[in-house]
Amino acid sequence: MEQKTALNPKKVEELVFKIVGDVGGGLISAQAYLGDRLGLFKAMADGHPVSAGDLARKTNLNERYVLEWLKAMTAA
Repeated sequence: MEQKTALNPKKVEELVFKIVGDVGGGLISAQAYLGDRLGLFKAMADGHPVSAGDLARKTNLNERYVLEWLKAMTAA
């Protein structure tokens, strides 16, 4: 006879949080890579405050996407 073991809800929850954290880390790494390749970090390197619109103009990118990128990097 096969013995079945009940799932431990605490262990399942820990695993889910670990997976979500790992996936989030991978996604933010991709965002950082894009920021590097598109020159976003370089355009902000002087340390002066810059709006999404100004940054988009400096890098010749779409303001909407620059804003979304900035939000993602801020949340990270």
